[in-house]
Amino acid sequence: MKRESRHPRASGDPASFPRKWESSLSKDLDPRFHGDDKRVLGFTLIEAVLMIAIVGVGLLGVLYVMNGGTQASLLADQTLIASNLAREKLEQIIADRANKGYATTIATNYSEGALSGEYSEFTRTVTITEVNPDDDSATDDFLNAQSGSGYARVTVTVSGLGGAQSVKLETLLANYSS
Repeated sequence: MKRESRHPRASGDPASFPRKWESSLSKDLDPRFHGDDKRVLGFTLIEAVLMIAIVGVGLLGVLYVMNGGTQASLLADQTLIASNLAREKLEQIIADRANKGYATTIATNYSEGALSGEYSEFTRTVTITEVNPDDDSATDDFLNAQSGSGYARVTVTVSGLGGAQSVKLETLLANYSS
């Protein structure tokens, strides 16, 4: 007795091959297909556009933060330069007090206005005012002007970037004998 084979090739009839089995075999060999459902891997146009939009928004946020950090760094540098320029002038006035005396120092005009060279964006002003050390008999405030008191308040102000940022340093000079 002859046995019948269940295999499609056993009959030799090409029409007996199942189409699903044949396409499944070709998809197994194609690297674009994956998984049991044999769907094509990759991105659709909508997925690609959405990905570009999301990445673009993320990059804008990063650029905004970097810009803020750069501006803060520039402001810190400008403040440091202004502080050093004010300190330089204050030290010059204190040295003049020690070398030339109190009367000569408070009579000298130290204001320069706009600076030159690499510091041309800065303006430095100096005010020297003789002050009363004890105006209200309770506190030594050195706020009210009084000529001949023997005390002078020295204020050095350095402004930069169009006056938007300024540094102000103050000290007291006394008329004493060394």
